[in-house]
Amino acid sequence: MHISDIAKENFLVAASVNVDPVK
Repeated sequence: MHISDIAKENFLVAASVNVDPVK
């Protein structure tokens, strides 16, 4: 994967955690 792809994945994961910290 490219660095940008990893960054996108990390961003999406972080956003999900921030939106729903219970999970």
